[in-house]
Amino acid sequence: MLLLAAGRGARLGFPKALVAVEGRPWVEHQLLRFAAAGGQRACVVLGHALDAHRRALPWFEEARRHAFLECGLMVQVAVNPLPERGMRSSLDVGLSALGLHPPAEGGSCFVMPVDCTARVFRELDLATNETLVPLYGDRSGHPVRLGAEALRALGTDDAPLDRVLARCGVRHLPVEDAGVLSNLNHSEDWRRLAGAPPVLFSRA
Repeated sequence: MLLLAAGRGARLGFPKALVAVEGRPWVEHQLLRFAAAGGQRACVVLGHALDAHRRALPWFEEARRHAFLECGLMVQVAVNPLPERGMRSSLDVGLSALGLHPPAEGGSCFVMPVDCTARVFRELDLATNETLVPLYGDRSGHPVRLGAEALRALGTDDAPLDRVLARCGVRHLPVEDAGVLSNLNHSEDWRRLAGAPPVLFSRA
């Protein structure tokens, strides 16, 4: 899985990955969810506020050097040097870190923004090489499972992800998890999730 967490978190004043939820930084909750669904490997793509992540995540430096066992997964950290260029630039950084840019034959990868609350990894983890996009009602969401065709297209087309997918063979898979549409952008979104206003995680 690529967990895209390079943003500044401008509306909150600090990165979303570091929101404190039940005694952990939010990024660790996301990794634990993926591990519980059977995931084995994840790459967290960071960009802004690297010092804050370094202070909050004791595995940060180790995972920057090589894949490291954390939260039940082999986790690595990749850094987008130009996060202001947006999600596509973080996607490219992460795919390169996972050795999927260019992809190995038959490869696949989940991609999810760090502020998505979906739990549909098992539903999307079909034994095929196709690209799957979750559909809740008539709206598509995340995580996206990039199959072989989409990974190859991303290696030659620098357009935003949704435009690249529009030119690939994509299957929309209906799901019952409204979390595929979630974006934890505002303080009230985090309050509904955690039952408290968002605060920056800090290790005592």
